[in-house]
Amino acid sequence: MSRNRAKHSAFRPGYTLVEMLIVVTIVGLMASVVLPTMNSASGAVSLEAMARTLAADLRIARHSAVQYNSNYAVTLNLTDNSYSVAQAFSGGTPKVVNVLSHGTSGNTIDLDQFGAGRMKQSHIVIGGAALKVSKSSVTDIVFGPTGGTGPTRTQDTVIWLQENTTRDRRSILLSVSWITGTVTVGDIQQYPAKLTQPSF
Repeated sequence: MSRNRAKHSAFRPGYTLVEMLIVVTIVGLMASVVLPTMNSASGAVSLEAMARTLAADLRIARHSAVQYNSNYAVTLNLTDNSYSVAQAFSGGTPKVVNVLSHGTSGNTIDLDQFGAGRMKQSHIVIGGAALKVSKSSVTDIVFGPTGGTGPTRTQDTVIWLQENTTRDRRSILLSVSWITGTVTVGDIQQYPAKLTQPSF
Protein backbone atom coordinates (compact mmCIF):
# COMPACT_ATOMS: atom_id res chain seq x y z
CA MET A 1 0.00 0.00 0.00
CA SER A 2 2.83 2.40 0.89
CA ARG A 3 4.60 1.48 -2.34
CA ASN A 4 1.50 2.43 -4.37
CA ARG A 5 1.26 5.75 -2.52
CA ALA A 6 4.93 6.55 -3.16
CA LYS A 7 4.59 5.56 -6.79
CA HIS A 8 1.48 7.72 -7.17
CA SER A 9 3.12 10.80 -5.57
CA ALA A 10 6.20 10.43 -7.76
CA PHE A 11 4.08 10.92 -10.85
CA ARG A 12 1.96 13.79 -9.49
CA PRO A 13 1.53 16.39 -12.27
CA GLY A 14 3.21 19.81 -11.73
CA TYR A 15 3.54 23.11 -13.56
CA THR A 16 5.39 23.00 -16.82
CA LEU A 17 7.89 25.62 -17.88
CA VAL A 18 5.41 26.92 -20.48
CA GLU A 19 2.70 27.36 -17.85
CA MET A 20 5.09 29.22 -15.57
CA LEU A 21 6.11 31.55 -18.41
CA ILE A 22 2.46 32.26 -19.18
CA VAL A 23 1.76 33.15 -15.52
CA VAL A 24 4.84 35.41 -15.32
CA THR A 25 3.81 37.16 -18.56
CA ILE A 26 0.26 37.77 -17.28
CA VAL A 27 1.53 39.15 -13.97
CA GLY A 28 3.95 41.42 -15.84
CA LEU A 29 1.17 42.75 -18.08
CA MET A 30 -1.06 43.44 -15.08
CA ALA A 31 1.74 45.29 -13.29
CA SER A 32 2.42 47.46 -16.34
CA VAL A 33 -1.23 48.53 -16.36
CA VAL A 34 -1.86 48.90 -12.62
CA LEU A 35 1.32 50.69 -11.45
CA PRO A 36 1.06 53.76 -13.75
CA THR A 37 -2.60 54.08 -12.76
CA MET A 38 -1.65 54.04 -9.08
CA ASN A 39 1.09 56.64 -9.63
CA SER A 40 -1.30 58.85 -11.58
CA ALA A 41 -3.95 58.59 -8.89
CA SER A 42 -1.52 59.47 -6.08
CA GLY A 43 -0.30 62.48 -8.07
CA ALA A 44 -3.88 63.63 -8.55
CA VAL A 45 -4.52 63.45 -4.82
CA SER A 46 -1.40 65.53 -4.07
CA LEU A 47 -2.39 68.09 -6.69
CA GLU A 48 -5.85 68.44 -5.18
CA ALA A 49 -4.42 68.67 -1.65
CA MET A 50 -2.08 71.49 -2.67
CA ALA A 51 -4.95 73.31 -4.40
CA ARG A 52 -7.05 73.11 -1.23
CA THR A 53 -4.14 74.44 0.84
CA LEU A 54 -3.71 77.42 -1.50
CA ALA A 55 -7.48 78.01 -1.46
CA ALA A 56 -7.44 78.07 2.35
CA ASP A 57 -4.62 80.63 2.37
CA LEU A 58 -6.50 82.79 -0.15
CA ARG A 59 -9.51 82.70 2.15
CA ILE A 60 -7.34 83.69 5.13
CA ALA A 61 -6.05 86.70 3.16
CA ARG A 62 -9.62 87.70 2.27
CA HIS A 63 -10.80 87.29 5.88
CA SER A 64 -7.88 89.40 7.14
CA ALA A 65 -8.66 92.17 4.67
CA VAL A 66 -12.26 92.34 5.88
CA GLN A 67 -11.38 91.97 9.56
CA TYR A 68 -8.67 94.65 9.58
CA ASN A 69 -10.31 96.93 6.98
CA SER A 70 -7.16 96.81 4.88
CA ASN A 71 -5.67 95.19 1.78
CA TYR A 72 -4.05 91.75 1.90
CA ALA A 73 -2.29 90.10 -0.97
CA VAL A 74 -1.40 86.57 -2.02
CA THR A 75 1.69 86.98 -4.19
CA LEU A 76 2.78 84.17 -6.53
CA ASN A 77 6.45 83.60 -7.28
CA LEU A 78 6.62 81.27 -10.29
CA THR A 79 10.43 81.29 -10.35
CA ASP A 80 10.75 79.99 -6.78
CA ASN A 81 7.53 77.94 -6.98
CA SER A 82 6.20 79.65 -3.87
CA TYR A 83 3.54 82.11 -2.69
CA SER A 84 3.23 84.48 0.23
CA VAL A 85 0.41 86.11 2.18
CA ALA A 86 0.90 89.55 3.67
CA GLN A 87 -0.61 92.98 4.12
CA ALA A 88 -0.49 94.71 0.76
CA PHE A 89 0.06 98.27 1.99
CA SER A 90 1.77 99.75 5.02
CA GLY A 91 -0.46 100.94 7.78
CA GLY A 92 -1.46 100.47 11.39
CA THR A 93 -3.12 97.08 11.03
CA PRO A 94 -1.24 93.87 11.85
CA LYS A 95 0.42 91.80 9.16
CA VAL A 96 -0.55 88.21 8.42
CA VAL A 97 2.17 86.15 10.11
CA ASN A 98 1.95 82.51 11.19
CA VAL A 99 -1.74 82.27 10.36
CA LEU A 100 -1.51 80.22 7.18
CA SER A 101 -3.96 77.32 7.02
CA HIS A 102 -1.30 74.66 7.71
CA GLY A 103 0.51 76.33 10.59
CA THR A 104 3.70 76.98 8.66
CA SER A 105 6.04 79.47 10.30
CA GLY A 106 6.20 82.79 8.46
CA ASN A 107 4.02 83.87 5.57
CA THR A 108 5.66 82.14 2.57
CA ILE A 109 4.93 78.67 1.25
CA ASP A 110 7.50 76.87 -0.92
CA LEU A 111 5.71 74.15 -2.88
CA ASP A 112 8.98 72.24 -3.33
CA GLN A 113 9.31 71.89 0.46
CA PHE A 114 5.67 71.70 1.49
CA GLY A 115 4.54 68.31 2.77
CA ALA A 116 8.05 67.01 3.52
CA GLY A 117 8.98 66.71 -0.12
CA ARG A 118 5.85 64.88 -1.25
CA MET A 119 4.88 67.69 -3.61
CA LYS A 120 8.42 67.90 -4.95
CA GLN A 121 8.30 64.23 -5.87
CA SER A 122 5.06 64.85 -7.75
CA HIS A 123 6.52 67.91 -9.58
CA ILE A 124 3.64 70.16 -8.57
CA VAL A 125 4.23 73.75 -9.57
CA ILE A 126 2.35 77.02 -9.71
CA GLY A 127 1.57 77.17 -13.42
CA GLY A 128 0.45 80.78 -13.39
CA ALA A 129 -2.44 83.16 -12.84
CA ALA A 130 -4.50 85.22 -15.26
CA LEU A 131 -7.64 87.30 -15.51
CA LYS A 132 -10.53 85.12 -16.61
CA VAL A 133 -11.84 87.28 -19.48
CA SER A 134 -8.80 89.11 -20.88
CA LYS A 135 -6.37 86.21 -20.11
CA SER A 136 -3.80 88.80 -18.96
CA SER A 137 -1.18 87.29 -16.66
CA VAL A 138 -1.03 88.45 -13.04
CA THR A 139 1.24 87.60 -10.12
CA ASP A 140 -0.93 88.56 -7.15
CA ILE A 141 -4.45 88.62 -5.80
CA VAL A 142 -5.18 91.63 -3.60
CA PHE A 143 -8.26 91.47 -1.37
CA GLY A 144 -9.80 94.75 -0.21
CA PRO A 145 -11.84 95.65 2.90
CA THR A 146 -15.07 94.46 1.24
CA GLY A 147 -13.58 91.02 0.54
CA GLY A 148 -13.34 91.28 -3.24
CA THR A 149 -10.49 92.30 -5.56
CA GLY A 150 -12.39 95.24 -7.04
CA PRO A 151 -12.51 98.04 -7.94
CA THR A 152 -8.86 97.69 -8.97
CA ARG A 153 -9.50 94.31 -10.62
CA THR A 154 -12.88 93.87 -12.28
CA GLN A 155 -12.45 90.32 -13.54
CA ASP A 156 -12.25 87.01 -11.75
CA THR A 157 -8.71 85.71 -11.26
CA VAL A 158 -7.80 82.15 -12.20
CA ILE A 159 -4.77 80.39 -10.70
CA TRP A 160 -3.63 76.99 -11.89
CA LEU A 161 -1.41 74.43 -10.26
CA GLN A 162 0.02 71.73 -12.47
CA GLU A 163 1.78 68.41 -12.29
CA ASN A 164 4.18 68.02 -15.19
CA THR A 165 4.85 64.76 -16.97
CA THR A 166 6.70 64.07 -20.22
CA ARG A 167 3.58 63.66 -22.33
CA ASP A 168 0.98 65.83 -20.71
CA ARG A 169 0.10 68.02 -17.76
CA ARG A 170 -2.50 67.59 -15.10
CA SER A 171 -3.80 70.84 -13.72
CA ILE A 172 -6.32 72.14 -11.26
CA LEU A 173 -7.86 75.61 -11.40
CA LEU A 174 -8.71 77.96 -8.54
CA SER A 175 -11.03 80.84 -9.28
CA VAL A 176 -11.31 84.04 -7.20
CA SER A 177 -14.41 86.18 -7.65
CA TRP A 178 -13.56 89.84 -8.09
CA ILE A 179 -16.85 90.92 -6.48
CA THR A 180 -17.02 88.74 -3.37
CA GLY A 181 -13.53 87.24 -3.15
CA THR A 182 -15.04 83.76 -3.00
CA VAL A 183 -12.49 81.05 -3.84
CA THR A 184 -13.55 77.91 -5.69
CA VAL A 185 -11.46 74.85 -6.56
CA GLY A 186 -12.20 73.12 -9.86
CA ASP A 187 -11.67 69.56 -11.05
CA ILE A 188 -8.38 68.12 -12.21
CA GLN A 189 -7.97 68.33 -15.98
CA GLN A 190 -5.42 67.07 -18.45
CA TYR A 191 -3.96 68.92 -21.41
CA PRO A 192 -1.01 68.50 -23.80
CA ALA A 193 2.42 69.54 -22.50
CA LYS A 194 2.95 71.87 -25.47
CA LEU A 195 0.24 74.20 -24.14
CA THR A 196 1.36 76.79 -21.62
CA GLN A 197 -1.94 77.04 -19.77
CA PRO A 198 -5.15 75.04 -19.38
CA SER A 199 -8.43 76.27 -20.79
CA PHE A 200 -10.69 78.33 -18.55
